[in-house]
Amino acid sequence: MLSFDAADPTWLQLRERALDGACAVVREQEVLVAGGKHHDCSKLSPRTGLWSAGPALFDALPHRRTREAHCAGQVGAATVVCGGLDPPLHDFCSTIVLPGGADAAWKRGAEMVVSRCSAGGAVVRPRDANGHQFLVAGGRGPRSSDSTELYDVVDDRWVRIEARLMEPMEC
Repeated sequence: MLSFDAADPTWLQLRERALDGACAVVREQEVLVAGGKHHDCSKLSPRTGLWSAGPALFDALPHRRTREAHCAGQVGAATVVCGGLDPPLHDFCSTIVLPGGADAAWKRGAEMVVSRCSAGGAVVRPRDANGHQFLVAGGRGPRSSDSTELYDVVDDRWVRIEARLMEPMEC
């Protein structure tokens, strides 16, 4: 992978890192990569091109298992990871939240309404400083889903949304 810094217009070779099934968000001017096959949590500095260990995600996960095919979003200062799959093919309905701050640790959040993996996720009103919601749609539980639900980071609560996708789909 190559990185380009607009302030110093030279290309920088990044060290490779295998991140199969992980999710990435931009958090505090770094790329935070959470979960994935045989991976916990890492941070990539775009300034140096170096990887470092991120806050331990496994400590907050049920049964300390890996998580892949999940969704993640940066909702204000908080990073949200939800849903997904563990290697024995068990769908998760759990939510893990990393609050803002350099010394923050992952903590368990509310359970999703529906267990799902391979769902799509999006921050609602990402440019709004008061925005604190994360929408999850579709995915696969026992079967492909057309349902949607909304997570409120401040209230730590999931709510099923009446609006449905036009057809069941996975992301």
